[in-house]
Amino acid sequence: MAPEEPTKEGSYYSAGVARWARINDVNAVKGEQKVQTFVVAMASPLPKVKIPTGASSAITVIPFAKSVDGYGVDKTQGKFQPTNQLVDFYIDEIKNTDSSNKDTSVNGGRPYYKFRINYEDVEQGADHDMDAIVTYTVKLNSDKTVTVSLSSDYAAGGIVQHMGYIVSGSTADGVYLVVRDSDTGSGSDVNYFLDVPQHVGSALPLTSDRTYTSGSSTATFIPHDPLWYAAKHGGFKDDNNNSVIDSQEDWDEDKDGTPDNYYLVSNPAKLYTELDKAFNEVVKRAASLTMLSLNSRQLTTDTLVYQASFSSSDWSGEVKAMKLTDQAEVKATAWTAASQIKAAGSRDIFTWKMNKVAPATAFTAAGTSFEYANLDDDQKTRLAQAPTFAGPVTTTNQQNLVAYIRGDKANEGPFYRKRDVLLGDIVNSDPAYGGSVDFGYDSLPTSAGGGSSYFSYLYDKRKGAQTLYVGANDGMLHAFDAKTGTERFAFIPDGVIGNLKHLADPTYASNHKFYVDGPLSYSDAYVGGAWKSYLVGTTGAGGRSMFALDVTDVASFSSSKVKWEFTHADLGYTLSRPVVARMANGRWAAITGNGLDSSSGTAKIFIVYLDAALNDAGGWDAGSDYCVLTTDATASNGMGSPAVIMSESGAAEYIYAGDIQGRMWRFNIADSSGNCPTAWKPHEVFKAVNASNKVQPITAAPTVGLAPEEGVMVVFGTGKFSEVNDPTEKATQTLYGVHDLFGSSPKLTRSHLVEQTITRQTTTSFKNTETKSSYTEEIRETSENPVDFASKKGWYLDLVNMTSGSPVQEGERVIAQPQIRWGNVIFTTYVPSDDSCAAGGTSWIFAMDVKTGQRKDPYFDLNHSGSFTNEDNYNGGKKATTAIHYGLGGPPVFVNNGEKTFVLKSDDGNLKPRQTRGQPPLAAWRQIK
Repeated sequence: MAPEEPTKEGSYYSAGVARWARINDVNAVKGEQKVQTFVVAMASPLPKVKIPTGASSAITVIPFAKSVDGYGVDKTQGKFQPTNQLVDFYIDEIKNTDSSNKDTSVNGGRPYYKFRINYEDVEQGADHDMDAIVTYTVKLNSDKTVTVSLSSDYAAGGIVQHMGYIVSGSTADGVYLVVRDSDTGSGSDVNYFLDVPQHVGSALPLTSDRTYTSGSSTATFIPHDPLWYAAKHGGFKDDNNNSVIDSQEDWDEDKDGTPDNYYLVSNPAKLYTELDKAFNEVVKRAASLTMLSLNSRQLTTDTLVYQASFSSSDWSGEVKAMKLTDQAEVKATAWTAASQIKAAGSRDIFTWKMNKVAPATAFTAAGTSFEYANLDDDQKTRLAQAPTFAGPVTTTNQQNLVAYIRGDKANEGPFYRKRDVLLGDIVNSDPAYGGSVDFGYDSLPTSAGGGSSYFSYLYDKRKGAQTLYVGANDGMLHAFDAKTGTERFAFIPDGVIGNLKHLADPTYASNHKFYVDGPLSYSDAYVGGAWKSYLVGTTGAGGRSMFALDVTDVASFSSSKVKWEFTHADLGYTLSRPVVARMANGRWAAITGNGLDSSSGTAKIFIVYLDAALNDAGGWDAGSDYCVLTTDATASNGMGSPAVIMSESGAAEYIYAGDIQGRMWRFNIADSSGNCPTAWKPHEVFKAVNASNKVQPITAAPTVGLAPEEGVMVVFGTGKFSEVNDPTEKATQTLYGVHDLFGSSPKLTRSHLVEQTITRQTTTSFKNTETKSSYTEEIRETSENPVDFASKKGWYLDLVNMTSGSPVQEGERVIAQPQIRWGNVIFTTYVPSDDSCAAGGTSWIFAMDVKTGQRKDPYFDLNHSGSFTNEDNYNGGKKATTAIHYGLGGPPVFVNNGEKTFVLKSDDGNLKPRQTRGQPPLAAWRQIK
């Protein structure tokens, strides 16, 4: 019965304790130990009788009893007297509260309650026998008053008990103890300060009748039990990390008036169901997070940061937009997308079809609305390979499945998996912002659309619709209004149609599949003599295809804007982020690595032209529509994400990309003699193996920056996180900075590089000497070994703590592209979690000199002084701080307010800004120039 019964005194402290633990670190161990409260509340034993006395008025009666004398009870006001527990609550009669119990022969058809309560005379949970039994009658009178009658019928206890009730909503609210227990004689009773009436020298009666009139401004009961408030204040979502509840969505996202983490069990048979809901919500709160995106790198009142997440409990997803202050702090959630998915019949969902209609031999591939009638025969065949849960393969069942995928819930439960949320989990497809983005193409030659042509396009684009794109494992690429979160349209690639049936499987929770899971690229391109905006993406782990959408006028997107979906035997499951670039021949193309599990199993680069079109045989013309750049015949291989380096004229000149076998490749694509010249050849720049001679896979795109002399610095990290066994891989991975001289330079290995080391990992305080405040940060210190480029070709840093006795973060890896800023290369690393209760893992963010791998000047304002001094380094400025704990984060996201630059740091999903040096980065080709 605790904490609500037997006493009210102090029980609401549970909400205060829960709130304190929600916003404070409760344990002085590594990392923040904040507690979220989840409540499964058993039904309250405290009955509450509420009788409406008018359209907006009611009188509430709650039974109440006290033990006032005997066995050491001190009846003096201010002393403790037990509040009696309710052992049994018997309903004799309830009439006229609604149509189900209407009986005009009882109380003239007005509400009538009669019940008996058996009270225990102590609080601590003793024998729970029949210490006192009282019959209550509560009825509404014809004049809208309420009469409460009590009869003390039986007692067998050794303590004097006074019984009654608490009234609220009347003109005479308060506590009324009106009868005594029947085994207390009239001469043995005592006067108690809550008795009504006071009875000095006499006894309380055994019966009582009192009538109450409804009041307009009287006291009311606290409307919820203590655990309801403990759930609200101890489990709210603190997205902006300000430790307060900013809106109802923070604690009641579905707005039903109950905290999302509070589950009331009114029926014991429902306990299993409510516990299941609670555990699912716990798992949902621990959802893994994907990357962040911004609608602007400049902080204004309109700046939003977008964050995608997923819950593995039901494989649902979410995208939310958060407003930032001028100091890059999250101040409020602007919108969430999952709750705004439209009804199935109102959604604009498209797909790509090859029009393979037997026995026709010609193919007219095109985009189409995703409706069963619009699918071609081949798509219907793949859709028809239904598992047994969907019943026999009939046209009706296929139509029902298509309707389900669109969001129709009619067949959920009986046949298909139930969904509380239509938006599927978002794992590898981080949000891509499309809208008023300036790609710097005004510097292109006028013949290529540069100058005023691009400026004019930018002007029109800034007036257009701002959109956020993200791929989800509900089979769709989603386009959301970036300002409101409403879905503009969705696209289902043809490559995932054969697996859509699994989404409806009731056992899907334990048989999860990937669908539109690859990274996305939004870019402008000069195609067909006009500027356009394209979205290019891949199906990632969900299929073997890449698609291109014309999103120039996204507000009027139609099936004709689905430009193509490219497939090839040597295009595998690619988590490579496509790069859209202008090729040396003047055509614009999407460039990607071929990924894993291709037909040949070797590493290749694909270049697919945006204006490509299928031929009449339903195929792609090699050398005209696309180009494949092959490395060698090394098996069990695949190419990761590329980085494209532009010439001063704005044409793609080099491609750098790493493969699963640890090779970093450079492709010279400067030849403009055709669509796929033989001069576009690969050169192996570097072979990555660790100190144990184990190959280090390269999956994230490299970044290329200025070298100390001729050539460029190619900086990249190693590691993989895309296959089933990857999370358990503990081999040492490495950060590399390699000096590439172009030409026919020899293949390099780590023996050609200078080693930098992690010399310390610790938690330390950074003191602000002006405010006298201290800020705790988990940091890393690295070596500052010089690099002599006359004899060495760069540097490397193994992700191993070299200090004896310090923790080693096994399994740390690089799966995100680094950035170059202010002469530093910025890496984020990822450490998968071994803790099933953790949200997927943790990250570190490194800032190192791009040329040497050294860390000299403070990069992070760790003492919050607004400037960069030695106080931002470890041990009072004596040692350089190279890296700080980054929470669970992807690639670093920077934003600038005109004076300061911030990196958004993720702590358990909450964003915390850290001021950094530098201004926003330039485009890669401008850096090289």
